Amino acid sequence: SPESEIGLVRTLRLMLNTTSEGAGDIAAANPALALRRLDAAPRSFGDFTITTRFAVRDSTTDTLAICASVANETSRRLLFDPASWVVRVGDRVYPVRTADFGAELEPGATGAVFLVLSRGPDGAPTRLLPDNDFEISVLLAGSANPRPVMRMPLDGFSPR
Repeated sequence: SPESEIGLVRTLRLMLNTTSEGAGDIAAANPALALRRLDAAPRSFGDFTITTRFAVRDSTTDTLAICASVANETSRRLLFDPASWVVRVGDRVYPVRTADFGAELEPGATGAVFLVLSRGPDGAPTRLLPDNDFEISVLLAGSANPRPVMRMPLDGFSPR
């Protein structure tokens, strides 16, 4: 249900904002949760990189949630397509219907993304485990100059 997916995102956010040991304690407090820290190298998409941080599976709802970091490697503001998040596991592709991430990322900034997979593209349960090798991707919708106004000299006006 949407409520359980939102609850899982809140749990991920809580885990992200604590220590590694604290995240393990949160998962251990709920026997339905399985946590795995993911130490994958950042995956480059040119203008940005995505690094998977950890995955949590809720066995009660057969839902998998992934926390990752997105880093802007440019001097431009990046704009992401919020409906384009995808998780790949092996040769299978899972479109993400629940993603918690701002659509913009400032130059040089890093932001956390929380992805929830509850059903596969065909509507069947995914049965994904947190120890899979996940490849996360998103489409870049565009970029913008973070300082669009430039100072230009005008004839007849002198700077003071």
